[in-house]
Order: sequence, then C-alpha cells, then structure tokens
Amino acid sequence: MKNSIYRLSHDKLVLRSNVDGTISTIALTDTPEFPNRNPDYLAYLAWCAAGNVPAPADPLPVPVPQAITRAQGKAALIQAGLWPQVQAFMAGIEDPNEQLLAEVALNDTVTWERSSPFLARVAVALGLSEQQLDELFIAAAAVVL
Repeated sequence: MKNSIYRLSHDKLVLRSNVDGTISTIALTDTPEFPNRNPDYLAYLAWCAAGNVPAPADPLPVPVPQAITRAQGKAALIQAGLWPQVQAFMAGIEDPNEQLLAEVALNDTVTWERSSPFLARVAVALGLSEQQLDELFIAAAAVVL
C-alpha cells in the first residue's frame, strides 16, 4: 500500500492526515442538496481514482462481557495459570463466615459478574489490573466446554 494520507473509520467517515499533523474528517457521502461541491470529498475521490487506497479502519475494541459462567471463569483462570493463586487466596481467608461466602461466590454462583465485590477482592489479591481483569473476562467468554 502506498503511503496513505487517508484512513477509513467505522462511522462512514474518512480520516485525513494533514501536513500540519492534524486529522480532518470527511464524510463518505456527498450532500444531496449540493452534489459534487464538497472539496474534501472530491479530493478524496480523485485521490482514490489515482489508484490510491485508504488505510483500513482500526479494529473495533472487543466489548468486555459483564457476566460469564462460572465454568468459563474457572477455565480462563486455569488457562492463564492463575488458578493456584486463587486457591491460595481462598485458603488464606481467616474469618469462617467470609470463607463460606467466598466459597459460595467461587463455587456456587451460576455466573460471575464483572462488578462483583468478591471478584474485585480476588483481583486485587492476585495483583490484576482492571485491564487484565477485562482481558480475562474476554478470554473467558470465548471458552466453550
């Protein structure tokens, strides 16, 4: 691909890199009231007609699921090598009531919610960032057992 000054986007716009380093947006449609009068659009069409190809749009971000099944969550933790740390965290809970509640959260819930306070405690104990936790949820959602 030639050095592209244009990049596609996902919202019917083209992004143009200007000489001064700024980015301009150009609609991919001409105005029906005044066709063929938008100079930026016409310049883009001429650029394409000259054999140039705009750079592809950046990939869309993968949405973070807000809930996964317990099985998916455990599988993702196992695949990431984190399961032994989770078990160590569970074993380290000293308060008997907290231990029982943690067992329910880990083993008896049907789904694991991204907003769960228990999940947040485990993530902190394992040293996971919000980004890493999001990545685990994305990986877990892809697990099919």
